[in-house]
Amino acid sequence: MVFGYTEARVQLYFDRTNASENKYMFDLLHVKKDEIEKIFGATLDWQRMDGLKAAQIRYSRDFNGKDQSQWPEIIKWLTDNIIKLESSTKNILHDIR
Repeated sequence: MVFGYTEARVQLYFDRTNASENKYMFDLLHVKKDEIEKIFGATLDWQRMDGLKAAQIRYSRDFNGKDQSQWPEIIKWLTDNIIKLESSTKNILHDIR
């Protein structure tokens, strides 16, 4: 989970030492993209990031993180969506392992 000044996001971030392992795990999940997004309930941002070591799958929303009155809403959004992200990927990640 990321709580920033301008957005909040939940993500799976693949950053093992070996770039090919990160791309491999990303690609295995990407094959199940439709299934994952159906379970999640929204379109995710799939970033393979070719040329870089890491890869990520993320879901974000704009917020004003400097406005403390928004913090309860941001925290609820983060909590709800990290649960959805875990639920939509955990079985596939378990099978990959």
